[in-house]
Amino acid sequence: GYSIWPVWCDGSKEMLEICKNKQIAKELIEQDLLVFPWPYQNEQFDHVISCGVFHFMGDLDRVFQEIARIQKTSGVFAFTVMDWNDDQGGQGGQERYKKQVEDGLDIFSHQISYIDTLLKNYHYHKEKEIVCFVGQTRFRAISARKIGALVSSG
Repeated sequence: GYSIWPVWCDGSKEMLEICKNKQIAKELIEQDLLVFPWPYQNEQFDHVISCGVFHFMGDLDRVFQEIARIQKTSGVFAFTVMDWNDDQGGQGGQERYKKQVEDGLDIFSHQISYIDTLLKNYHYHKEKEIVCFVGQTRFRAISARKIGALVSSG
């Protein structure tokens, strides 16, 4: 049998309050996902799901590194990214992602080649990828399995 311990990590107190009222998580943690390290032990989680989060972040390298740290080998990492077509041009280190402002918020779309490189660098094997739309915006939903542990350099 599996046991599920849903943890909701968010930088917004308002979002955490909504989650608390809906009782969708056993543990709620206020955490800026761009502040490292995250408050979790190495290999604490079997699986990691991040839906509708990465389009609020440009450079995902450190985020993927942290996910690889807290996830057990063989676990599934499922996530969404806002898709960016190769012909759109962009900004941000060798065109890995581009930024636009929508309703006063920075929104990022990511090159699939950048995402593939991150998965490879942090020992994930992409198992499934689908393209989906939210309104007119194209997203990719990706499922990848962690195939190896990170080697500590310390």
